[in-house]
Amino acid sequence: LDDITVPYTKYGNFLVLNGEDGPFCTSGSSQEFVKNRGALPNPKWSEDDYFGKDRTDFLVRNQVFDWFIGNFDTHHKNFLVGRDGQYHAIDKGQAFRFYGKDELSHTYDTPKVWTPVYNDMWTHYIEGACEVDLDAAEKVITAIEAIPDQEIEEILRPYALEREKSLQAFNSTDSAFVSADDFIDAVIERKNSLRGDFEHFYTEMQQRRAESEKRSDPVSRELIDTGR
Repeated sequence: LDDITVPYTKYGNFLVLNGEDGPFCTSGSSQEFVKNRGALPNPKWSEDDYFGKDRTDFLVRNQVFDWFIGNFDTHHKNFLVGRDGQYHAIDKGQAFRFYGKDELSHTYDTPKVWTPVYNDMWTHYIEGACEVDLDAAEKVITAIEAIPDQEIEEILRPYALEREKSLQAFNSTDSAFVSADDFIDAVIERKNSLRGDFEHFYTEMQQRRAESEKRSDPVSRELIDTGR
C-alpha cells in the first residue's frame, strides 16, 4: 500500500509531559513526523487548478483506503505537502468510527468531523471543473483485495475486542457493529466488495457528470425546458 503514503504509525505507551495536572502516561498511536510545507489549502477558496492530476491521483488512491477503514476525517488539513512536493495522508484516528452507517458517496459527511476533501474533488468533477483518472485506484484496490481474510482477522482481533468494550461502556451508537465478531466480519466483507463498490461509485460519478454537462449545454437545456 505504498501508493497511499501514510507516515509510519506506531501504537504504544507514551509519556505526556505537559498535562494539565503534570506529566502522565497514556496509550495511543503516534505517526512519524513528516517535514512539510504545510497542509493542502481549503479547496473552497483556492486556485483554479487545485485538483490537478497529481493531486487527484493521490486523492483517488487514498479514498479507496479510507473507505476500507471507514475514515471520514479526511478534510484538507489531514493531507500534507512534503518538502519534496510529495503528498502525505495523516491522522487516521477516526477509522472505523461510523462503520456500517457510513456511505460511499460524494455528499456523505459525518456530523462530527469536517467535510472530506474527496467530496470537493467529486463535486468539481461532476461540474466539469477537473478531470479524475479512475484507473489511479487500481493498485490500491488490488493490494487490499490481496490481504487474506484470516490475516485481517488476526490483525484486528485485539483492537476489535477493546473497541467492543469501549462502545459498550460509552453506549455509543456511532457504528452499526459493536461486537468484535460482527465488526471483523464487516471489515472483511468490505474488503471483498471493494472493487464492486468503487465500480458502482465511479459509474454514478460519470453519470452525474454527463447529466450536468447536458444541463449546461444550451441546446440540451432548451429541449429540457420545452419538454422535447
